Amino acid sequence: MDGANKVAAPPASPAGFRALWAELGAPKRLLLAVSGGSDSIAMMRLAATLAADGSASIAVATVDHGLRTGARREAEAAGYAARELGLAHEILDWSGAKPSSGLQAAARGARYGLLVRQAQRVGAEAILTAHTADDQAETLLMRLARGSGPRGLSAMAKTSLIAAGASAPVSLLRPLLGVRRAALRDFLAAAKAAYIDDPSNEDLSFERVRVRKMLAGFEASGALTVEALTETADQMRAAATRIEEIEIDPPQAGEVRVKVAFAGVNYIDV
Repeated sequence: MDGANKVAAPPASPAGFRALWAELGAPKRLLLAVSGGSDSIAMMRLAATLAADGSASIAVATVDHGLRTGARREAEAAGYAARELGLAHEILDWSGAKPSSGLQAAARGARYGLLVRQAQRVGAEAILTAHTADDQAETLLMRLARGSGPRGLSAMAKTSLIAAGASAPVSLLRPLLGVRRAALRDFLAAAKAAYIDDPSNEDLSFERVRVRKMLAGFEASGALTVEALTETADQMRAAATRIEEIEIDPPQAGEVRVKVAFAGVNYIDV
């Protein structure tokens, strides 16, 4: 079973983060996507010692979507925090007309496009984002509401490839995908490090905000946990991979294959 998304002990130290980075292949030239929120500020602070001791070259980028008052000031604050850690920082602007519907999806696409092009400009091998176990659980619930199958319910992967236009793809890494947001905030509190609370995280017009509040209620009541949902994402990734393997290489007549697919059940293809 692919255990990439299991909830892990929080990387409460640079050494802990270094282990996560090593698990992802230890790329040497990194671009960190930092919004200024708790998750990305924690990732940046955890990763900074990789640059300090020469283990990696790190650049930082913040995307300003230009969608609300105060966003520029927050992007500049993220830049200040990066420079305090000795990291180069650049603000990437999403310019042009914005759609009247599907705004979050459009912003996400624009954000990744800007990050890919910035990674190419600075020669980064990989883009690191600060998605957490909480984000993974929310993504699974959102896809479940749409009736997604196994691949959709596998939610986010720790490693993937992303490209903008005809450009060569860049690795997209999520080193904190097995870590709870609360653990990262505890780390920041211990370091007395400031971060920004994006007011859009309270805007119930956004699906993810509604799902986040619903999930908090489930956890408070004991009905459902982030850990259970991230485990489900793991199981669905294993199932989807097995299905794709069979579609690419179907068993021949008389051939028997046995593979543990998920939940400890043996699936036999004849």
